Amino acid sequence: MKYAVFLFITLASLLSATAPLAQEDIEQSLVKPGTFDFRLTAGYGGIENPLRQRENIRSPLLPEFSYYGEKFFVENLVLGYSLYESRNWMVDAYGYFNNDGYFFADSNTEKIVSLAGITQNTWRVTKVPLNLEDVERDLSYMAGINISHITNWYRTNLSIAKDVTSVHYGEEISLTFSKPMQWKSLTTTIQAGATYKSSDITDYYYYLTDDENNISIRQTAVGDTISPWANVSLRYHFNPTWSIGFSLKKTWFDSKMKASVLVEDTSFYSGFIGVSYRY
Repeated sequence: MKYAVFLFITLASLLSATAPLAQEDIEQSLVKPGTFDFRLTAGYGGIENPLRQRENIRSPLLPEFSYYGEKFFVENLVLGYSLYESRNWMVDAYGYFNNDGYFFADSNTEKIVSLAGITQNTWRVTKVPLNLEDVERDLSYMAGINISHITNWYRTNLSIAKDVTSVHYGEEISLTFSKPMQWKSLTTTIQAGATYKSSDITDYYYYLTDDENNISIRQTAVGDTISPWANVSLRYHFNPTWSIGFSLKKTWFDSKMKASVLVEDTSFYSGFIGVSYRY
């Protein structure tokens, strides 16, 4: 897999919002400020790839690491710096990898795919081969502001970020509602949210360039999108070192994504279940 080194980041980013997970409010008590925390989960996890003729992303291992200092923090490849913090509010400057690029990371794409009948054009498409293996996209890194409102009952996150790697120059806005719960050694977090992506992002990842569209398929630009999602996470701690965890997330693409000839499914699941060891 082309970006195998980033696979665990893919799982982590698609199983959560771009903002820090709400269950970390519960689990951070296990991590002292200024220390490095590492957890390795062995089990089964993966992401359904919604693109045509692309392999699903799977992994038997999910490494997770974090560092929380007085101001600076790292959560996998999310880098952040605390700008303001009170009992109910937190404002962070942070950066993360945009997840759209991971859908293009598989190396087992079939070289030839027939486009007969898969587009929504009103004219009949002849059965002409198109090489989708040549469709590649770069990963981008987003940076911006994350604002958190925390109460005893729920947590709300609003994040605004922009591409800082000059890949597509797009913007993302994410709104997340989280409800963490704890009963003895079991922690549960229910999340729901939506992510806005500007047309710069969707046009880059889901629109064929002139060179790629070598058979002149009629295309429609996707434009700005808002995609909702929901996630449930459970973790049972046997002791401070060993635990078992489960996470399942479903993302629904904006209906505008149907306009892309690259997109086959307008929703996809991502999840992981396994036993974790915290170092």
